[in-house]
Amino acid sequence: MSLDGKVAIVTGGTSGIGRAGARALVEHGVSVVVAGRRATEGAETVKEFEGLGEGLLHADRRLPARRVLSARR
Repeated sequence: MSLDGKVAIVTGGTSGIGRAGARALVEHGVSVVVAGRRATEGAETVKEFEGLGEGLLHADRRLPARRVLSARR
């Protein structure tokens, strides 16, 4: 089963098991939104995963959804 072109939202993806799962998905061609409460860890996660794949985004769950989505435009 190919995961290329799929999209995943990983809650708690800024540390621990969530971060490991997000990394595995990115390595398999999935575009990943990493959602978490800690903006610093989210930025570190995105930076760490750069070069592994495309389509990685950190969504700070404290922001209203419309603000998160508008940041992607």
